[in-house]
Amino acid sequence: QLQWMDNSATEDGFSIEQKTGAGAYTQIVKTAANQTSYSVNGLSASTSYSFRIRSTKATAFSDYSNEATDVTWGTGNGLKAEYFNGTNFNTAVLIKTDTVINMDWGTGSPASVVNVDQFSARWSGQIEPRFSGIYTFYITSDNGRRLWIDNQLLIDKWIPDWDIEYSGAICELQAGKKYDIKLDYFEDNGGANCKLQWSSDKQVKQIIPKNQLYSLITTAVNDPRKDNSTISIYPNPTDGKIFITVGETTVNSTLVLITINDIHGQAVYQKQFKTNEIIEINSDKFLSKGIYFLSLQGNEKIIIRKIVVQ
Repeated sequence: QLQWMDNSATEDGFSIEQKTGAGAYTQIVKTAANQTSYSVNGLSASTSYSFRIRSTKATAFSDYSNEATDVTWGTGNGLKAEYFNGTNFNTAVLIKTDTVINMDWGTGSPASVVNVDQFSARWSGQIEPRFSGIYTFYITSDNGRRLWIDNQLLIDKWIPDWDIEYSGAICELQAGKKYDIKLDYFEDNGGANCKLQWSSDKQVKQIIPKNQLYSLITTAVNDPRKDNSTISIYPNPTDGKIFITVGETTVNSTLVLITINDIHGQAVYQKQFKTNEIIEINSDKFLSKGIYFLSLQGNEKIIIRKIVVQ
């Protein structure tokens, strides 16, 4: 929203002009007299916009105001999060999307399937700066951490210390461009937390927000005409129970971890079952009407299917 001071007593309105990036200014609206704010809509994500204002009276104009420039937020959804039992990514137990890296599990763990102690995590995807410049990244965690940005190792403190802020800088990143990011973490014993921040000469130090992180996890649904997997999910759509059968060879495991995520990537259900058996889930107890994505995870293989609750 734009706001300004009305320093004129005789204007008949205000002319608001806008430009995108290094483009030319054009008038987007003429407001009424005595108005001091205006909400600009229809802006594109991850784009730099500049605005200037001047008062008008008939065909006469005042001098322009100062120029106000800002960059709109991205459309990210967070990072892909992989959790493992063991401090060296030993046994994969959970995959989901974490919106930000600002976790404090206390003396607990990220989920019931993850060990309270001796677990590890890997967050990956892409990061998109809003402003160009040299960026510094910061990690505070309990315990070890390693961070790569654009395939460059910036922080490498794979040691069991805790609550120490480590930082690393990278050469200039371009606004609106996506860069690969990977953060490895392990928890040894006791408390567990991990926080990821960034800063630059234009970016205040902050937790990296969800809008600027992209998980790259696809929600595409497998086409059964091209998928020879032994999977049955019925009824779908459902208004109550869901019955699932998963063949052992489908997920290369005698066990399958079933996770149901909402359309925002948040896990609303998770439980491990044996393969080659009929699995019954009472969806009406925890799912409201809508679209969900059911993840079937075995030994290094994940299959995603869409389910609809009516």
